[in-house]
Amino acid sequence: MKVTAVAHPIQGLIKYHGLKNPVQRIPYHDSISVCIQALTTTTTVETLEKLKKNEIVINGKES
Repeated sequence: MKVTAVAHPIQGLIKYHGLKNPVQRIPYHDSISVCIQALTTTTTVETLEKLKKNEIVINGKES
């Protein structure tokens, strides 16, 4: 089986830092982020039944 996913990075402009109220999970600051659609990351995962061990290959190099 082979699966490919494409994702767009998100850049945080105002970062979330801690909780004002931990019980109600209210943050000290709101978080504002921007999705950068022009830049993408493509990841493909493939499983093969005949393999005897797991291997990871990133950019053509085994990790």
